Amino acid sequence: MDSITTGFIGGCINHQPGISRSHLYHAIVMERLGQDQNNKNYRVALGRYLSYDQLVPEAEAFIFKKKPGHIFLFIRPFPVMPLQKLLVKYERADGRQTRAFHPALLTRKLAWNERLTKFQTERDFIFTPRKKIGLRDCNLMAGVVLGLHHWTRRYIAKQIHLTKQLCRQHDIQLSIISPPQNPESAIGNLTCKWLTGFLGRYCRQEQLGFININSFSIDNFEPDGIHFNIHGHRKLAELIYAVLSTPG
Repeated sequence: MDSITTGFIGGCINHQPGISRSHLYHAIVMERLGQDQNNKNYRVALGRYLSYDQLVPEAEAFIFKKKPGHIFLFIRPFPVMPLQKLLVKYERADGRQTRAFHPALLTRKLAWNERLTKFQTERDFIFTPRKKIGLRDCNLMAGVVLGLHHWTRRYIAKQIHLTKQLCRQHDIQLSIISPPQNPESAIGNLTCKWLTGFLGRYCRQEQLGFININSFSIDNFEPDGIHFNIHGHRKLAELIYAVLSTPG
């Protein structure tokens, strides 16, 4: 029996607390593929990245270890936000947090300062109601005024291009999944919408598969306005299944 491994590189959506594994999108996809009865053994491999400067090395390690035939790359909104802010909050080696000006304000190079993510950790998410427009939105808006959302698009496109080259070297198909809405933040939600439009055009130009989940309604989110609920996972699974079940 032929074995096919499909990889999903993203974040907490792969192991979302509060939702049983059988209701997560990748389990639904594998179940649907298994029901096709085409004499193939489908497997899933899950990877993650915390920041976009870590994406390519994380993808390379993932490919070496899991050897997938197809990778679906989630464009995570959580690490998108620091790329657009005037002041970037980051963790130091001693665990304390501090802030620095965005690297693009100090150099014309399309590069990220690794010290801003070198000691980054991802803490467990605790839902606390917040204002739709707060200090973080003012920080994002300042970045928009300075054009950092344009810089962000170009930087993410660069990381996707490098990932595409990596996949091509290993004969792996690459599909991009857009950022979802970010309804818990007014400005963050708007920039995710802009980024989705850009990525749609970019993927068509680069002949990459593209799945738009930014159009998912609020009914597909948990009350925190960040994570998908079981309806969102089911809808996402259907879109991925449609890609995997289409010949060629």
